[in-house]
Amino acid sequence: MIRQIHYKELSGWPPLAWLAKGRAGDSSLSVYHGPQVETNEDWFGEVVWDGDYEQAGFHLTDVVVGSAGRLVDGEIVFVASGNTLDRIVSIEIEGEVFVSNSIVCLAAYVDAKFNAWYPAYANDFKSIIHGLDDYVQTIPSSRGPIRLTYYRNLKFDGDWLTQIEKPGFDRQRNSSDSYRDFLLEALGACVENMGARTRAFPFQMVGTLSSGFDSTTAAALGKQFGLEEAFTIRNSRGGGSDCGTPIGDALGLRVHEIERNKWREYPLTETLFLSADAKGEDVYFRGAGELLSRKVVLTGFSGSIWGGKSSSYVKWIRTDQSGLSLTEYRLHIGAIHLPVPSIGTYMANDVLEVMGQDEMKAWANGKAYDKPFCRKILTEAGVPDGLYGIEKKAASVLIEDRSSFLSDESLNDFENYLKDLFLAEPAMSRSYHTSKIFGGVAKAAVKTGQAIAGTLGKMTSIDLLNRIQDSVRLSEYASSEASFRFLFPWAIEHAKKRYQSDEF
Repeated sequence: MIRQIHYKELSGWPPLAWLAKGRAGDSSLSVYHGPQVETNEDWFGEVVWDGDYEQAGFHLTDVVVGSAGRLVDGEIVFVASGNTLDRIVSIEIEGEVFVSNSIVCLAAYVDAKFNAWYPAYANDFKSIIHGLDDYVQTIPSSRGPIRLTYYRNLKFDGDWLTQIEKPGFDRQRNSSDSYRDFLLEALGACVENMGARTRAFPFQMVGTLSSGFDSTTAAALGKQFGLEEAFTIRNSRGGGSDCGTPIGDALGLRVHEIERNKWREYPLTETLFLSADAKGEDVYFRGAGELLSRKVVLTGFSGSIWGGKSSSYVKWIRTDQSGLSLTEYRLHIGAIHLPVPSIGTYMANDVLEVMGQDEMKAWANGKAYDKPFCRKILTEAGVPDGLYGIEKKAASVLIEDRSSFLSDESLNDFENYLKDLFLAEPAMSRSYHTSKIFGGVAKAAVKTGQAIAGTLGKMTSIDLLNRIQDSVRLSEYASSEASFRFLFPWAIEHAKKRYQSDEF
């Protein structure tokens, strides 16, 4: 049974990071945390929910973002965000339990390393798009499997750490108006909670805007509760404009226009995003970093439910992992992520039925890219038709694409990482290059493969490295398809440096 929580603030940690440690049989829990984590006698966290702040009932709702821990009847309930764009992580080692809102923080504290030769980190993280019942729940590390907990909560009774369900709610939203009213009620409650006077660190909102449907609808809903500013990415991945400034003007928002590639100006900034999900496609958020401190960021991620085309959305089955790589970065900048379409939509059959009702046909634009519910909300908010939803665009950065790979400084560092890796582990290096070069996957190293045919098995790592450098520049190899599997272990080792402390 847990009777008390002991806190230790670590000023050098990211503002919103926390790690809890408990030992089986002990009556107390130790919590290490960054300087902006709320701490109280019986709860802690960086968390916003749809209830009274004084009551600390974030463990009793599914409308909750951020993360927290609550002492209830001798047990600690660790609360994850009410969506699959954030998570809590945990590991059990020799009778001790460790829980954190950061996989980097957890790995740094327990000195866990990630095997550079393990090929599936990216696929393991991506698997959450298959929903809560079919994702890879643990990531291998040198200290044992690290559990990834999305949406659901964890409970520690002083002996055992177990996964538990969030409270269920029998919601019946039977029309677009009732669904809109539900979103407004939930969002309004969250806004009141985030700005509570008794918070040590209150939050304000900031919106996101594009020329599409989802983020603009989220901003229009937020405007009704005092949203004043938003940022927009000027250009999309394809090069065309994705600017949402005209929409922001119509909503009366102060809009900050951000260049999509501004993130390249910041040294090694990709590591914070890649260490979250091994893909890092939301790295463009770094360009807006100065706007996000102490903010709840309203986004349109998980907006597929507003399209209403597939019941597969239930239990968070998604088509992509956009938004997931914000998991680590937001802790460093001091932000909480609120993807508005995710509010209360874990079991969302009723919402999907609403989206398919005849009343929605009046709001349809007749095009392939269409979200009638969003058009209804934006029209009611006074946004002229024609400013949004013209065609599907995306600002996400595909780091695995050579045309948008690492920044120059990061690429140079990654090259050195690969060089050291190949030299340090000759047997694994030979085995890896045998399969990749002769399998035809590493296109940038085909000439190398031809040059060393018949001799690879006899080479040392130095020989192999020299052959690679003779036929192609190491930077070309580093940005080839064959090297992408190494991005996660490279990134997380950099990110772990932000958690170094002598105060544990």
